[in-house]
Amino acid sequence: MKQTGKTPREVALEVAKVYSDSMVKTESDQLLEDLNGLWMGQIEQMRSEIRGIQGVKAFYGGSMTPTEGLSFAKKAALYVDTTIIADPASSLLGVRKIYNPRALIYALTLFSLNMLEFRDLTPARAEVSPLTIVPSIAYRHETERRHLKEQMDSYTIGFYSEVLSKEFVSIHDLRSFVSSQGSLEGLLRHLTQPGLLSDPDRNLDPSQHVRDFVNFILRNRPRGSYGGLEDPKLLTDVVLEMVGGQMGGFSHILYCCRSDVMRAEPVTDLKLCWGILNWIFRHDSAEWAKKLEAKPGSYGIPERKLSADASVLNVLMRDDFRWLGNVPNKDIARLREKGELEEIRDMFSDGIREMGAAEPDELDRVVEQVKGNWNRAVDKHKKEVRKLRMDAGLSAGAVIVGTLGVIVPVFSPFAIAGAGIGAAKLARDMAKLHEQRKRPVGILLKAYSNPT
Repeated sequence: MKQTGKTPREVALEVAKVYSDSMVKTESDQLLEDLNGLWMGQIEQMRSEIRGIQGVKAFYGGSMTPTEGLSFAKKAALYVDTTIIADPASSLLGVRKIYNPRALIYALTLFSLNMLEFRDLTPARAEVSPLTIVPSIAYRHETERRHLKEQMDSYTIGFYSEVLSKEFVSIHDLRSFVSSQGSLEGLLRHLTQPGLLSDPDRNLDPSQHVRDFVNFILRNRPRGSYGGLEDPKLLTDVVLEMVGGQMGGFSHILYCCRSDVMRAEPVTDLKLCWGILNWIFRHDSAEWAKKLEAKPGSYGIPERKLSADASVLNVLMRDDFRWLGNVPNKDIARLREKGELEEIRDMFSDGIREMGAAEPDELDRVVEQVKGNWNRAVDKHKKEVRKLRMDAGLSAGAVIVGTLGVIVPVFSPFAIAGAGIGAAKLARDMAKLHEQRKRPVGILLKAYSNPT
């Protein structure tokens, strides 16, 4: 890729075109079996390693092929000890029977290339990897998978009950209603809260988003799966998978975040996913309230608030801090190797822990606080740099101005010697200045001042 200058997406498209129709199914099946064998032998070891990781952990939920590449992973690596990511390629095992083989080859290649790019963020001598890749939900125990499937269905039913203002009691009930609409237009007319089905990351309104997903389904299913755009099965598949996939993904993430194995913070860089996560938190709160009303004192308090670390981390994923993705990989690795993550955390989270946990849809106050923290850190850094410059300049420039009548911006050995300036002191001053610029705030300021 680096030699040709092509993106992972472009390479994946070329790979998918190379295979003949007779080869593509055999190759995709073999690749998935190889991947399955790889993960099956590592699951228990992976659980043990994750349990042993100390410090702040995040579990990422969002697109594995984001338009900004590894920006989300780089930003997270500046705050958390490790970001846990579910391997997107392994998730294809659960859909291999409904995807056409060429689409599987494309997705496998694309996901694998994206995973390979993460290597630059994982130096060989790092004590804790900034990224930990785990298998998808398909590898969890049967009881866990059953629980997560039930949770996904419950969320999907609740979501559409709200969006369509109609109380659904089961997935079958939802399917029957969608099929009875006869067309996409008929279904869209029932939307009472259309904003929940929009895609803000791509500026798609609900109608555009649904139609885009229809095209996605038609591209990736085996030929002949549907009898046309009016096929009721197509409509129900679109409705259930469009939201069900997100609900299933976040059911998995929240389950893992709350488990004793991971104890991680949920994080996403997509507004669409953030909206889904907010909805899940609100839904859980409402369900808990109903249970408490029915049986007071019988239930504990749901984990429906974000911790201080989760709040700050999700703020750093917003457009306001897009520039954090410009920090070079080598600088991220060096900051982590020197143990300076805590300084960065303190810089961004100053005063936020005192604010307490935040509701997911109340992050605006955290945004302003984090912005204020950053501006204060920059102001302090600039004052310290200015003082160090003055120290160096006064020890050299003051005598030169008095002797030569001009300010000499470059200190040559002859000027220093002629003016009676101590070269050793100047060297010490310049070393202090250089060291100050290598502090975390100095490294981040370079990315902030020079966005690419």
